[in-house]
Amino acid sequence: MLTRSHTGNLRPKPIFDLLAHTNPLITPSTYNHASKLPPWRNAMSSEFLSLQKQGTWSLTKPPPNTPILGCRWTYKLKLHPDGTIARHKARLVTQGYSQQFGINYKDTFSPVAKLPTIRVLLSVALHHN
Repeated sequence: MLTRSHTGNLRPKPIFDLLAHTNPLITPSTYNHASKLPPWRNAMSSEFLSLQKQGTWSLTKPPPNTPILGCRWTYKLKLHPDGTIARHKARLVTQGYSQQFGINYKDTFSPVAKLPTIRVLLSVALHHN
């Protein structure tokens, strides 16, 4: 049996010259920086309007001797698979790390029903009309 090594017909070793070049997309880290850029101003405006439209909060007077939690904006660029900008995403988030147990919250448990439990309850309800 003749092989390539015996006949001297060797495949050339592929030589790759790979170069990765990325365009650094700057995402603002502060409100002052983002408010100077129109795409980020539009993203913040649409986020704030959607929060108001959903009724996320209601204005009330703060209880006395209770610290008020602050908020801040976070910014993220959403990209298409080819690396171009799909949209500018801004989120208004609370500074939850400054919460104190017993003052800002009392319980961290949130009961959540699992899907099999809901199915059993529905089947029992159907069985008993």
